Amino acid sequence: MGRIAVVEHFCVDDTIRDMIEHDKSSAELQRYIRYSGYTDIRNDMLKKLLQEITSLQEVSRITD
Repeated sequence: MGRIAVVEHFCVDDTIRDMIEHDKSSAELQRYIRYSGYTDIRNDMLKKLLQEITSLQEVSRITD
């Protein structure tokens, strides 16, 4: 298998900026980020595993 990028990415929008300015907890920030469509590394790797783009060993190596 070749190499593929595995990344976590989210855009800081006005809502996140406002939450940060008002000292919202990390749990609140994470909840909003997930709600807005964010995919974490574990879920991205599992998706790539199901698409047979990567191996179970690679998923374990990256996410453990």
